[in-house]
Amino acid sequence: MQTQNKYIYLVIVVCHIILYCTSITEQSVLRFEAPHPFEPQSAINLSPPPPVVFVTKTFTSQIDHFSFNPYLGSFRVRYLINDTYYQPGSPILFYTGNEGRIEAFANNTLIMWQMAPVINAALVFVEHRYYGNSMPFGDHSMDNASTLAYLTAEQALADFAYFLTNLKYLEPRLVAKRSPVIAIGGSYGGMLSAWMRQKYPHLVQGALASSAPVLQFINVTSCYAFSAAVSNAFTKASPNCSANIRKSWSAIDRTAASGQSGLLKLSKIFATCSPLTSKSDVNGLKAWIVSAYVTAAMVNYPYPASFLLPLPAWPVASICRPISSVASVSDESNNDDISLLSAVSAGLNRYYYNYTGGVACLNLTVDPSSATLDDRGWGAQSCNEMVMPDSCANGITDMLQPTGDFDLEAYTASCLSQFGIRPRPNWVMTQFAGAVDPIACSNIFYANGDLDPWAPGGVKTSPNPSCPAELMKNAAHHLDLRAADARDPPDVARIRKLQWQAVQRWCKDFHQGVANANIDHAVWNRHL
Repeated sequence: MQTQNKYIYLVIVVCHIILYCTSITEQSVLRFEAPHPFEPQSAINLSPPPPVVFVTKTFTSQIDHFSFNPYLGSFRVRYLINDTYYQPGSPILFYTGNEGRIEAFANNTLIMWQMAPVINAALVFVEHRYYGNSMPFGDHSMDNASTLAYLTAEQALADFAYFLTNLKYLEPRLVAKRSPVIAIGGSYGGMLSAWMRQKYPHLVQGALASSAPVLQFINVTSCYAFSAAVSNAFTKASPNCSANIRKSWSAIDRTAASGQSGLLKLSKIFATCSPLTSKSDVNGLKAWIVSAYVTAAMVNYPYPASFLLPLPAWPVASICRPISSVASVSDESNNDDISLLSAVSAGLNRYYYNYTGGVACLNLTVDPSSATLDDRGWGAQSCNEMVMPDSCANGITDMLQPTGDFDLEAYTASCLSQFGIRPRPNWVMTQFAGAVDPIACSNIFYANGDLDPWAPGGVKTSPNPSCPAELMKNAAHHLDLRAADARDPPDVARIRKLQWQAVQRWCKDFHQGVANANIDHAVWNRHL
């Protein structure tokens, strides 16, 4: 009997010990707080951004994330980081790099630098594979279809996901599991931010997708919409400007049709570095001019900027000044062709390719905006899955040189000739339509400017309340991601405030979720 009582006593003691330990565990977990709870701010800091200072590092990523081929190996991906303001538990603002060197986006996405000191955020910019110095096959990355096979949005997103998953090893100071990650990007980078939230919601709490043309694909958005949007920006600046530009194409043709003397006239009017000698050269001149109008519309900012190339404030209006000063001319007369084309040349020379005054002649073989973006890399990407028809023009609903409909067969032939790649035009919508789906979309903020040529391919209607879509009046390509400036149109300030509120809401929800998860864990322990 005494032995039995001893056993009962021991059982009671052990039970008390277990209950006490469980109570201690529960209390410690229930009292959990993030190391640095996120403090909501009433307004974004509109003071000038701090100096853009970052440390350049690399991490190792797989060349192919979706197979187990042992022969492909890995490569180094660059990233930039600034953790000056970071405190444990504060957000990590994560820029999803797009088609160019990552420094260009760090230096121009200044709204992130204005946000960071206010919310004690870390800033991280990860370079997109095949751009900058992040080359899977080194100098041979662009050689052929075999080496280009891994230049896809899916592989780039997997690089980003791998980076975030291993952040605790790469950057031990950043408490990744206790810090909400906010993806931010503009243009293609904005598409990647939205897709990052869609594909990896466990890694990214929310996404600011600015000027992200996630709908600029075949059978989704008209290929004529882009040209119409370019023309709209010029018409808003001056109706006579867009009307004269529309007439300038036939003026070029009439001048060129007079033979070598006409070609010489065009060469002198546009100050080309090499004289025009053929119809092919004339077509090259037209293509260059179209590209200039497109670029000017994209970066039609309210202050001087150098994102793609040095340009004045409101470059579209500047280019239009000499063009619109020419009286309306007939479509069928060459009496005023020289004066019209001289005005077109003056607008492009003074306010586009030679704004700084250091260019002696017009080099038609060089795109002055290509120093920031990598045309060859994007050319290859647009030949696999990023088939985004944007060059259709009819000269009626737009002011550009008429081209006709998008010809997928001819496009495919060109891709095969250049890169050995056959496009898959419908694949992106199969992969990523969830980012605009009313059920699947969550915590993505879409913003587009009404002066941006890419806006027609953006999200115009909010898929659901957690994925708002806003249109900024008098705003060009991802103006909202540039530094907040007193010269910004009022509507841009309105959108930034909404974005700011969204980021704060996402961060608050993240920390609430962490707290709830720990409470649930404590309750579970109590019932074991």
